[in-house]
Parts: sequence; structure tokens; C-alpha cells
Amino acid sequence: MAQSTQEAEGEQQRRQAVLRERYLSFLQKSADKPATIEMCERTTVTATIKAFQPSSEHVIVGTVAVA
Repeated sequence: MAQSTQEAEGEQQRRQAVLRERYLSFLQKSADKPATIEMCERTTVTATIKAFQPSSEHVIVGTVAVA
């Protein structure tokens, strides 16, 4: 029983590692790509993604235009 629990935990860790790798790859490939952002009050903004804050809480953009 303990071994199957360890196997399940190992599998979960592998899945999380794959997802994290994909996410980091997405962040890297997103630089200098156009983005359309739907904001509150039905405002649409277009911008170019420049970078992500290390915590990924904020996106740094340039060339901002309200559509």
C-alpha cells in the first residue's frame, strides 16, 4: 500500500514538472507577441507582451492601444 502511495506521489510530481516546463516555455515564447486583453467595463486593449514578472502576477507590455 505504501509503495502505491509513493508511486502516485511520484507520478503527480512528474505531471507537475511537465506542466511547469510547458508554462515556462509559454512565458519564454510569448515575448514580443501581440495580445488582446479584455478588461473590466468591456474595454479591449491590444499590446505587445514584453515580459512577465517573476511571480507571473503581472505582465509587462508595450505598444498599448485601446480598441
